[in-house]
Amino acid sequence: MSATDLSDEGSSSLPTRKRWAALSAPFIVLCLAALVLLTVDAARQIQGLATANSDNGQWSLAQMEVEFARLQSELERPAGFVDPRELRLTFDIFFSRYQTVSRGGLYADIVNTQRARGPMTTIADFLNDSVQYIDAPDEALIAALPALRAQALDVRLAVREVSLSGVRAFSAASDTQRRKVMNSLVRLSGMALILVLALALGVVALWQLMHLARDQAQRRARANHRLEAVVSTALDGIVVTDRSGIILQFNGAASCISGHEGRLVRGRRASELLFPPDTEEAGDPGLARHAGRGRVRCQGMRADGTRYPMELSVTETEHEGDVLRAIYFRDITRDISAEEELVEARDRAVEGEQAKARFIAIMSHEMRTPLNGMIGALELLTETELGRDQREYVQILRRAGDVLLQHVNDVLDHSRLETGHFSFARAPYNPVDLVREVVDVLRPTAAARGNMLQVRIPEAGVPLLMGDRARLRQVLVNLVGNAIKFTENGEIQLSLLGLSKSGNLEFEVVDNGIGIAEDQHERIFEDFVTLDSSYMRAAEGTGLGLGIVRGLVQAMGGEVAVQSRVGQGTRFQVSLPAERAPRKAVEPQPAPGVPEMQPSRILVVEDNPVNRLVATAMLRKMGHSVSEAHDGAEGLRQAAAESFDIILMDISMPGLDGVETTRRMRAGGGRNDATPIVALTAHALPADVARFREAGMSSTLTKPITWRALAEMISGIAPARTPAPEAGPAPAEPQAETPAEVLDDVALGAAAESLGPELFVSLRDRFLAETETGLTGLAEELGDGIDPVRYAEKVHRIAGSAAVFGARALHGALRHQEEKARAGAPLPADSLDAVLPVWQATRKALLELELQA
Repeated sequence: MSATDLSDEGSSSLPTRKRWAALSAPFIVLCLAALVLLTVDAARQIQGLATANSDNGQWSLAQMEVEFARLQSELERPAGFVDPRELRLTFDIFFSRYQTVSRGGLYADIVNTQRARGPMTTIADFLNDSVQYIDAPDEALIAALPALRAQALDVRLAVREVSLSGVRAFSAASDTQRRKVMNSLVRLSGMALILVLALALGVVALWQLMHLARDQAQRRARANHRLEAVVSTALDGIVVTDRSGIILQFNGAASCISGHEGRLVRGRRASELLFPPDTEEAGDPGLARHAGRGRVRCQGMRADGTRYPMELSVTETEHEGDVLRAIYFRDITRDISAEEELVEARDRAVEGEQAKARFIAIMSHEMRTPLNGMIGALELLTETELGRDQREYVQILRRAGDVLLQHVNDVLDHSRLETGHFSFARAPYNPVDLVREVVDVLRPTAAARGNMLQVRIPEAGVPLLMGDRARLRQVLVNLVGNAIKFTENGEIQLSLLGLSKSGNLEFEVVDNGIGIAEDQHERIFEDFVTLDSSYMRAAEGTGLGLGIVRGLVQAMGGEVAVQSRVGQGTRFQVSLPAERAPRKAVEPQPAPGVPEMQPSRILVVEDNPVNRLVATAMLRKMGHSVSEAHDGAEGLRQAAAESFDIILMDISMPGLDGVETTRRMRAGGGRNDATPIVALTAHALPADVARFREAGMSSTLTKPITWRALAEMISGIAPARTPAPEAGPAPAEPQAETPAEVLDDVALGAAAESLGPELFVSLRDRFLAETETGLTGLAEELGDGIDPVRYAEKVHRIAGSAAVFGARALHGALRHQEEKARAGAPLPADSLDAVLPVWQATRKALLELELQA
């Protein structure tokens, strides 16, 4: 607030009050005029009430009733005492009264009402009927007296009703008139009150105007005092100058910052005292160049000649034709020091991020090196003489090594792309063969989700090109894999569009899956981004795939674009620079134990008998002592009676589920309150694992339970001290070659090996029978409208058994049904239509194994 604003606070109110006084005069005149008009209206209403016609109207109606009574009295006389002349006269008088009421305008509102219209008609009919007797000779009139008496009895009630209707009508009219008068009087009183109030306000305004001059001087003094208090107590230096820069006021903070005493600097130029002589500010006496520019930084000078960094702000105002400038300044030495520290901290953070990126790159590389050696050794081992079991183990190692190597490569690629340290091979490759290879590799994965994966290649083909075939394959695999994740029972097409007019090689991946919202098109290419982070998300992954795609494509000088709408599918387009090459093809060949442990006492708590038998057989094969519990309650009883080294706890069980059973074991304080408890579940999302750990579980083992996974879990909990007893010769396994998209030969082989041929076939048959019965029952219950929670539990049980027998496709289809039910999706009667073909294929594959066992 400027000095002028404060000092003019009182004077500014004077014109305002004068304006209000000028406007109040017309208002008072209007109030007086309205008061006169309301007075005239009230007088008119009162006069109308005094001259009302209601009394005359009521008298006429009463007279009509009186005349009828006289007529009836004449009719009631005995025949010998009736005077025909008197009777005719009485009749004529009554007839006259009726004519006055029925035809008079005063009575129109009465006789036309619904209540009076009927009685008036009755009276009219009586008069019309009686005229013939009244006008007849005396003998005829005397003879008609009985008939007239009978009619008169009915007419008397009608006459009475007409009279009462008149009374009611005139009473209502009188009330209405009185209300009008009352309203007029109320308006008149209100206007009079308003006028009195207006006059009172006018008196008050005049009184205020009289005292305003005196109050104005006091207000100026108070404003100046406040201004001086604000200036003197401000933490920033404040200097008030005139147009030429002469100091008028110098506050205490300015004295502390500059070292000048306020009483000694008044009348001197501020630019000469506050700034070094070699600065631009010192050459600008009034500091006009900084007025209105906000905060600026410059060099300041203290009284002893030392310099310091200053933050300066100059405002300008006019007062009574003169210009006043307020100079605000402060020492920002500490602020600049803090800013320098922030910059240093930012630089250190950037260096830390770079160091982290280098660490990830180095560690990824160091992990990749031994993995490559391991995979290479497995390649060599594959070429040696191996037994069936040994060859299967080698294949398991090769597949596991390839997956692990792919994860490490992804992390390494991500790190390289971030740091820009990425190089590409340059060798000839065939784009057509590359596209077909990608489709062949991913077709089983697509089929597991009910998708049809197609390839489209130009009829003219595409020539051999130079480039990094492995990196391009990685781009296409990531794009098609992403489409498979987010498409179910749909179609996916990888198209090699060929060479464009600009010479670029173009690909296209199109699906009819769930689609992507338009506002997420750019975000999906960010690292570690998964659009669906919900508990029941349909697709899993780290969120690096599309980020690596864009990084690789851009590093190769190309572009990747996306077109998608929610519910309408997605289209990814890739365009890369292409260089023709001589025809030459080089195809890389990809490459693929159980730790020893101390025998342990293990409790298996599993409600599914097939799963329980499989897990028990595997554990006993490893040399462990195993106890079984068919539900949570039985598990609690055995845990209270005997000490165990490890407890395997199924999650989904009727009654007490695995989570609640674990909580009770931990809270019971018994023999096994500290025993490691491992969760057994068909699938576990991060939220599930967190919930298991919160209940007291040590780790999670995901079904299907393989020999290797089970052994690694046990060895991690109970480290090996003595070698486990060697298993005997491997049991015979089914010799049939099973389709990869239906059965998981690894899980199937582990189950067959641990159970033995006879027990495996017995449990397999039991699994087939129970699954057939379970699916049939579910189909019937779907038709009747099954509860989603019950549906999910039943599907979960069947899926667990399918996982044990390596029924990979069936397990995936049932797991998808369970997720849909738990997410609250509708359950139509045909929900199992997509599962039944997979079940038939699984059943056929398992039965064929028996034929060749």
